[in-house]
Amino acid sequence: METAKVLSEENLYRFLEQHGNNPVKRELLAFWGMHPNAKFGRRAICYALDCGKLEAERALRALVNAELVSI
Repeated sequence: METAKVLSEENLYRFLEQHGNNPVKRELLAFWGMHPNAKFGRRAICYALDCGKLEAERALRALVNAELVSI
């Protein structure tokens, strides 16, 4: 039986400090936390997060550069 990896509260806090340093990035991380295996287009992401295209593009680019999200 395989056990799931669970982040400690401290590790989660460090991860969010490093990668979720603005509200859109935090929302994206939470969004993918709820849908870890799904694929979404940029328009769908903007709609789900209720944010502007430029904000979403910047946040997505930062998460792609950090290798947390693949496009």
